[in-house]
Amino acid sequence: MIALRLMGSHRDSIPKPRKNLTRLYVVRWITQDFYDKKFKEYKNKQNDILTQSERHSKADETYYIEATKVLELASRAYELFEKADLEEKRELLKYLFQNSNWNGKSLDITLQKPFDVILSHAKTQNWLPG
Repeated sequence: MIALRLMGSHRDSIPKPRKNLTRLYVVRWITQDFYDKKFKEYKNKQNDILTQSERHSKADETYYIEATKVLELASRAYELFEKADLEEKRELLKYLFQNSNWNGKSLDITLQKPFDVILSHAKTQNWLPG
């Protein structure tokens, strides 16, 4: 979100130098070639910022969609596991667990990210970072 605001403020600051450039050209302090070159530079910079901003917005949206899916899976994992057939259970376990080892008496597991973080926060009831 901060990156989007910074890009927006940077993009919004470009018209001022372009306006000044136009004034300099009108009073003939700069040549047509210099004006064209600088105008093109400003326009390209503005387009680059707009492209980056759109990419960040899309990534931000994708992040929230994926986070929602992960949290839904985490909250319904037991229910889904109980209803699943054998192959679906294998897939769910493979998706949730990074490593699992049988030590003779019990099964030791390591959760995949971000499920490990979700579990640690659920145990402590502390969902805020820091």
